[in-house]
Amino acid sequence: MTQENRSTTEGAGGGSLKLTTFRGGFILGGASIGMRVFSVFTSIILARLLLPTEFGQVDLAMVVLTIVSIFSTLGLPAAVIQTSADSKKAAFSAFVLTFSAACFVSLVFLFSAPWLGFLLGDPSVIPVLRWLSLTVVLAGAMRIPEALIQKNLLFGRLSIIGILSEVSTTALSIALAWMGWGVWSLVYGMIAGATLNAVLAWMFCPGLGWFRFSQWDRKIARQMLGFGVQMVGSTSVYTFYSYVDNYAVGRMLGTEALGHYGRAFNLTSKTVDSVNRTIGVVLFPSYSQLQTDKEQLSRAYLKSLRIISSITIPIALGLFAVADELIPTLMGKAWIPAIPALKVLSLMSLLKPVSSTTSALFISTGHPGFNLRAGLAVTATLIPGILLLLPWGIVGVAYAVVIAHAVGLAYNVFQVQTILPGTVRAMGQAVLPAFAAAVVMALSVMALRVVMPTMSFSGSKYFTLGCLVAGAVVVYAALFAITQRPLLLELVDLARARRTRMRA
Repeated sequence: MTQENRSTTEGAGGGSLKLTTFRGGFILGGASIGMRVFSVFTSIILARLLLPTEFGQVDLAMVVLTIVSIFSTLGLPAAVIQTSADSKKAAFSAFVLTFSAACFVSLVFLFSAPWLGFLLGDPSVIPVLRWLSLTVVLAGAMRIPEALIQKNLLFGRLSIIGILSEVSTTALSIALAWMGWGVWSLVYGMIAGATLNAVLAWMFCPGLGWFRFSQWDRKIARQMLGFGVQMVGSTSVYTFYSYVDNYAVGRMLGTEALGHYGRAFNLTSKTVDSVNRTIGVVLFPSYSQLQTDKEQLSRAYLKSLRIISSITIPIALGLFAVADELIPTLMGKAWIPAIPALKVLSLMSLLKPVSSTTSALFISTGHPGFNLRAGLAVTATLIPGILLLLPWGIVGVAYAVVIAHAVGLAYNVFQVQTILPGTVRAMGQAVLPAFAAAVVMALSVMALRVVMPTMSFSGSKYFTLGCLVAGAVVVYAALFAITQRPLLLELVDLARARRTRMRA
């Protein structure tokens, strides 16, 4: 077995960390993929029940809500995970600050809704903004308990929280949409999901001994705020450039165009982000325990990059290959204008494996400012790009987003070199097998699309889409088994080791 494929942790406790990381990745990864499939399926149902304009109203409100709510966390959930100070004092001090900030931000948001509606250029979003301000308070109540669950590597609990919250959100939204509630079906569904998320985070929190006024520690709070301020800086920049395209589309092109753009973004980037974010939750605490050993950290990083690439790159190219059949077949003809933007945004998803793994690496090694720098590079490229390409509609905006993220990727690669010298060349080698296999898969789908009309068994549009997806899965699975055999065997060995430990 090559050095890269050896254990990412050696010595005392190394095997335990490796198995814990694998178990966490397996649990959260499986839950994330399953819930993403569920989310896509329910989004298709909602797309059949609601108008693009109604989706656009919520998407436009979320631009401001998400950016403003960043400041309510103060970056303290990540600080709780990263700090080596007394965990109970750190948790309570962070909770007091986080919840207080969330309440303040929610009140500001509530009373400034009319001005924000004017800023967004659509007065119809004002009541939506006011109701969704409740989710800021609910998020402030659950951030620290959720961080403690993550810090203790209790990934099964995180999976349960995510699954139940997603199910409650979508179930209520679909029911209300079916009864004709329009945009409010989405709003009330989000509030219900945020409420359940907060309740479950406290139920599954590993002990509540930290929740006492006697645990307040001003010194620890000040130390974590120093780390948190850097996190807020990098997170706010990331959130800004993640939503500035939505703002530009909604403000300049209207909520209907934003509805089309938002669904294209949801199917591509958010699908990949859900996998990346889930694996990042596992990698952050695991990287934190390896941050003093550069050699082991480098091996762990490269392996995580290879695993994430093997999952997300075929998803991105697969969506690109079947977009022409996917949108009209599942979502209806009203959503056909989203197809060109979906194809462009799927190319951006190819860049996500590196960006997601570098973010966890920077934070866990105590360099959250690196994420801020990369975010500034993306923002500096994205804003002029949108202004130049906006005349080409949502497709032009999509191209601006892809170009900006390519710049951010290049800068992140440079920053990785400063933390893990000599790793950059190996990064390309880690990604190449998945990329090559996914390209062959996409070409196979395109060839199958040309051949299918000549076959006697070609039938409905659903049958055609099913054949294309099945063909993509078969081709990529076969190539993965061939090109990623060492990684596949190691994952199998880890699964066997986990099963043995459970039986023991």
